[in-house]
Amino acid sequence: MKKKKLTLKSVIIILLLIFSSYTIVSQQLTMKKIKKDISNQQKELELVKEKNQKLKDEFELSNTDLYKEKQVRERLGYVKPGETPVIDSNSK
Repeated sequence: MKKKKLTLKSVIIILLLIFSSYTIVSQQLTMKKIKKDISNQQKELELVKEKNQKLKDEFELSNTDLYKEKQVRERLGYVKPGETPVIDSNSK
């Protein structure tokens, strides 16, 4: 049986294959991490959009006359003419 000699060309080819494999695996892992980060950021963006919409709705509600009247009645105790104020003795 003849032994094959490990030539410089063979060593270079083997090293290139190992390097290429390492690079491909490394890139795949990096891409997977980036996709996960993107997914997390999209979820966070949706939560922020929802919170922003709620705040916009509250702001629009706070500009209505009915809301302003309710706040004045609750905070300052105003009553309309002909109404009888009721005071809750349990609340402070």
